[in-house]
Amino acid sequence: MNNILVTTDFLVTSKNALEYAKTLSKHIGLGITLFHAFRTPPYDKDDTSAKHLEESLRLKNEFEAKLDAMSNEIKLETGNPCNYVVKEGFAKEEIVLIADELRPDLLIMGTENLTPIDRFVFGSKAGRAMREVNCTIMVVPQNTAFKPPSKIAFAVDFHESDHDNTKFINQLGKSFNCETHLIHIVDSESDFDFDTKQFLSFREKINKEIPGNAIHFHLIEGHNAADDIDEYVKLNQIDLLALAKTDKTTVFDRLFVRSLTQKIYYFTEIPLLVFQAEDGVNDLL
Repeated sequence: MNNILVTTDFLVTSKNALEYAKTLSKHIGLGITLFHAFRTPPYDKDDTSAKHLEESLRLKNEFEAKLDAMSNEIKLETGNPCNYVVKEGFAKEEIVLIADELRPDLLIMGTENLTPIDRFVFGSKAGRAMREVNCTIMVVPQNTAFKPPSKIAFAVDFHESDHDNTKFINQLGKSFNCETHLIHIVDSESDFDFDTKQFLSFREKINKEIPGNAIHFHLIEGHNAADDIDEYVKLNQIDLLALAKTDKTTVFDRLFVRSLTQKIYYFTEIPLLVFQAEDGVNDLL
């Protein structure tokens, strides 16, 4: 990874997300790009009146000045490059567009505390980004104050990309001097023998690719992936949970598509790291 894109609204929603970005920058040597999207009220992109354009320019200059000051502080604090981008538009749309344009290695953003009705009517910026952005995403709950993780868990589904993602998780674990857990949930009795073989093969391959790692491997038999992962996170006091997202039905989909997903996504108290799962001809499945 080389670059982190961090969305900011200058509010508490993004404050903790920025703390994670700065810490990753310092520990792993990543540059940071700050991003802010704004609207000129009453918002209308087609309004070409002089008054609207004047106000739009004023706001753009104001936000650029704020981000310039923030970026200078971040450069001093992390010792790594930090720049910024300001765009006019709806944040949910502009975040997807800027991620597509810049292609960051990691997008970090805070989640909003929304009521169920607000989620249904308006949706969420983080939720849309997780569905549409094609890069690794970390979402940080609004009320979760930053602390260096002491335990990280990665729920694997045996994708080809899980190997590289495991290496990154292992690197995070070493950087923060914390425990790393790789878990797989078997929520179907008929799949147990097959998944056990896959898990043992995956563990053997990881141990060969990352010799001397301190990863804890856990195969968990359960009945509902979301409940089982949530229980594992709580019982083991996990500070950061990683998942992989793909177009196929995976742990991520079972967590984030069903109703229980909403509970975990909107009310989780720990950050979520969401990888883009990739499969190839050599995929274990």
